[in-house]
Amino acid sequence: MVNKLVKILYILIPLVVLLIFLMDLLSFYSNIVIGDISFLRELVIFSLIFICYYYIKSRAHFDELTIQQNLAWLSIIIAVNIALSIIFNLFFSPEYSVGFPPSYNSPNAVVVSTLTAIIASFTLVPALFILKQLIFYKRKRNTAIIFNLYLAAITMNAISVFWTRQPISDLNFTSQTLGNDLSFSASLIFIIILSF
Repeated sequence: MVNKLVKILYILIPLVVLLIFLMDLLSFYSNIVIGDISFLRELVIFSLIFICYYYIKSRAHFDELTIQQNLAWLSIIIAVNIALSIIFNLFFSPEYSVGFPPSYNSPNAVVVSTLTAIIASFTLVPALFILKQLIFYKRKRNTAIIFNLYLAAITMNAISVFWTRQPISDLNFTSQTLGNDLSFSASLIFIIILSF
């Protein structure tokens, strides 16, 4: 069942990414706001992460690597993300609005946003697999539970930021940012616990 779903998503996701990209360009040039496009974009990114998870889980074996090799791969993933971000910003010079979430002020911003989302989707999963291996290296009794709670907290934070349209701020715990601040605080606590 999961394999059929992944095969369908292999075909469907690139088409939806292209469709969202074209709809973003259309809404930028025509000033027509398509209401559910941001929800659809987030759903596509989640689907890309899902595909990448099953692909990497079946092919990559980070558990067979040494700590130094895992750290090297994690460094490479981070370096690739930073380098591509710099290249995209230099080559395309995207312009965004000042507010949160930022809106596109140039067609180049649409291109950069789409490329960044695709690259982030395909590099987030290997980074999480590597972090899992590094965290579980000296496994304690509650490591698996705390790691799963950490993953739940960062997922809840992403959903909360998307839903409230409020950035993670100074942890003011106001009524507008309460979900963001609580989930972010919980993720920080869990990662600190995992680091000891």
